[in-house]
Amino acid sequence: MRRDRSLTTALDESASRLGDWLTTQESSPSQKVIRQEQMLRIAGALASLSENQRRVIELHHLQGWTLAEIAHELDTSKAAVAGLLHRGLKALRAELEEP
Repeated sequence: MRRDRSLTTALDESASRLGDWLTTQESSPSQKVIRQEQMLRIAGALASLSENQRRVIELHHLQGWTLAEIAHELDTSKAAVAGLLHRGLKALRAELEEP
């Protein structure tokens, strides 16, 4: 079942998908370096979130799960998932803002 998968495996797969997305864009070597730096910043920002916020963001945005699917997986309500998603995205935006 999905719950048997470790968080580490999910993070690795998410990072791989994100890396694929960032590097598949046709670009110059300098643009690729910028994308790699962005990927590292995003990974660091994700790591700074609570486990539940990070998991909800990964499942919804990187794996395409619906709020209902995530709620079932986490054994919680859709409203709780929506709150985690909202707070997690808000925290990510704050973390990723340029100084």
